[in-house]
Formats: sequence, C-alpha cells, structure tokens
Amino acid sequence: MNIQIIHEPNKDENYILAIKERNIPTAPLDWQDKNNFLAKLIQLYPQITNVKGRKEIEFGLIHRIDTATQGLVLVALDQTTYDNLIELQAQNKITKYYRAISNKIDKNRDKLQAFPEINIWEDELKEGVDINSYFRFYGKGRKEVRPVVENSSQIALKKVDKKVIYKTNIKLIENYCDNYIFDCKITNGFRHQVRCHLSWINYPIVGDTLYNCQEINKRSGNQLEFTAYKIEIDGKIFTYEF
Repeated sequence: MNIQIIHEPNKDENYILAIKERNIPTAPLDWQDKNNFLAKLIQLYPQITNVKGRKEIEFGLIHRIDTATQGLVLVALDQTTYDNLIELQAQNKITKYYRAISNKIDKNRDKLQAFPEINIWEDELKEGVDINSYFRFYGKGRKEVRPVVENSSQIALKKVDKKVIYKTNIKLIENYCDNYIFDCKITNGFRHQVRCHLSWINYPIVGDTLYNCQEINKRSGNQLEFTAYKIEIDGKIFTYEF
C-alpha cells in the first residue's frame, strides 16, 4: 500500500493530508486490523495514536472516504489540532470536493426502490444545484442509505435525525458519449452521501455496485469512478492531481 502525502505537518498546522488508494479501507474494523489506510499512516506518524478521536480506534482521523473511493483524507497529529478541526467541521468550514463519472439512467432510483420523488433537469446541473435530504440506513445489514425528505413516509421519517439536513452541491462539468462528469462538494457528510444523491437524481456513478442499477448484479464491475480530489480547510485549499 503506497501513501502519497499532500500536506506535511508544520509548526502552524499539525495535520496530514494524504491519498488513500482505491479498495483500501480508511480505518480499521478492530484493533487487530492492520490492512487499512490509517494503520499504514500510523507507521509513518506514530504520534497519531496519542489523539483521542470520536472512536478510540480511529485516533486523529477527521473523516473517512469509502473503501472503493480514492483521494484525500485528513488526520490530526495532536489533540488540540484534532479538536480544532472537529470544531471547524461542525461550523461547515471544512469543504470536501469529489469528482464523479456517472451514467445517465432513466428512473435508476425507481429500479433500486425506496427513493423519494425528485426532478432535476440537466440545465440545472450545468449551473450547479444543491441536493438536500435527511438520510436513513437501508437494506440488509444497513449497507446502503436512502434520502428522506419531508413528504417521505412516516416510517422513513421516524428513522432520521431531523436536526441535520445533508447538502450536496452537484455541478455537471462535461458529458461525452454516455458519461457525465460531475464536481460535487459537501461540508457535513453522511455515509455514501454523494453516491446516493447522484443515484437519486438518476446519475449513478460508474462502478457503483450499491447505487447504480446497471452495476449491481455484476460479479466484477468497473472500478468506482469517484475521487476525493480537493479539500478546503477554513479557506486554505489542498488539491490532489489525479
């Protein structure tokens, strides 16, 4: 497993930004799990283990990206830096940017079931549009999520925290043949948020075996065409050239 460091710690910013490869988990499942991005990073920066994070096993990890996703991950090296970054995140002052290559599939959400109705036009996407929802876990083993809105069923609404609305800004950058390239950005995030929101508006990501109806039944599909390529921390921007 190779780790590319984008930002080294310094006297003013005691955190790391590094690239997680595709198909590597961000964090361990248990204390014995060493086959993950964070475990590898700890070999390079053992002081990470001095940080008390939201989960004891995750130390200074500020956020995760999905196993199948490549791109930037932010990790604090001391407790003060961790606490400050978590506070910035709560204030929506950390923005994460993603690049997605998607298919356009008519009624993709209907084929996957349990998505509320939504209508977004391509012209809107070219200008950039905010997609907003609550989220709930869905399906066997709670491996998927579904957006929930005010006119969703009472059963769905009872499964969400209505204090938190999750927003994904989605902008269509380019389309060629059957592929659509999107820039997406979020501040606060829920599991699979961007992937699910793109699927909801019928532009699921290529290689997404959870939210793309053309990929679900493939035993070995395409790689997930989804990259966390930029992060903005209180006005300071870091970019991964991929």
